[in-house]
Amino acid sequence: MPTIEDLRERINTRLEESFVGISEQVSDLAAEDLVELLNQLKVIEASTVMTMLPIPRVVELFDQPTMSRRGAVMDKLEPGRAAHILEGLSADERTDIVQQMGQVERRRVIARLNEEVKAELEYLLQYDEHTAGGIMTTEYVRLDPQMTVGDALKHIRSVAREKESIYACYVLEPDTDKLLGSASLRDLVMAEINDSVSNVMRRKPVSVEANDDQEAVAQRIAKYNLLAVPVTDREGVLLGFVTVDDVIDVIDRGADRRHPAHGGRPTRRPRQTVFRQPDFPCRSQTHRLAALPFRRGNSDEQGAA
Repeated sequence: MPTIEDLRERINTRLEESFVGISEQVSDLAAEDLVELLNQLKVIEASTVMTMLPIPRVVELFDQPTMSRRGAVMDKLEPGRAAHILEGLSADERTDIVQQMGQVERRRVIARLNEEVKAELEYLLQYDEHTAGGIMTTEYVRLDPQMTVGDALKHIRSVAREKESIYACYVLEPDTDKLLGSASLRDLVMAEINDSVSNVMRRKPVSVEANDDQEAVAQRIAKYNLLAVPVTDREGVLLGFVTVDDVIDVIDRGADRRHPAHGGRPTRRPRQTVFRQPDFPCRSQTHRLAALPFRRGNSDEQGAA
């Protein structure tokens, strides 16, 4: 199998036959290795490679934390193909990429999204990218306070594949969608199967409002040692949530602005999934936040808020 350097040199030759067989050769690379190759190519070359791969594979690549210039590469793709790729990404990743795209390309792609994704994207784009609303995801697990723990676990299993993460579940008032409490998977697994969710949930969880500055969100997550914090409107209606991964990216971008000599835009952190993420704070992440110059306080409340 050719090395990443071999493939890069082959693509960089710009010979007419340069791309022949490239898709077969790169398709065997691990996603992390292929992204390393793409990052070394010019934008037009990276987008050309993207056109040769199946859309599920391209979605996997765009979701890699080390992939750079995502908006620029998406700009070069045919709008219909770009729309299919965006539809395969989580809501917050999709929004982040679209915010990086050119205005003309953005409009062309959004017009080709299915109505559900388009409505969700346009809703998220209304928030300033430096606010909680601008970095939140809307793919949360909703629980009813009258559910039993057994019903809640069954519901979580049924929707798990559709959600970005399921370690944070939020209990909402049925008629108003106001946030009543939160429950982690650990809370539910440790509870009696016939107990009600309302008895298990953590009432009045730490939360932020959609228009709160993202650095204020980072401060809250650091102060209370959280993996995720729910985002509400002024009336307490749940809109989505922000993860610790999202705010670490925020802090890194702020550090780059303060210290430009350290380089450009940092790579994103890997998305934590239910299979890798504990229900309570990930010490490697929260320890790093704890070192930031935030005013800290003591709290027994941890985990997913």
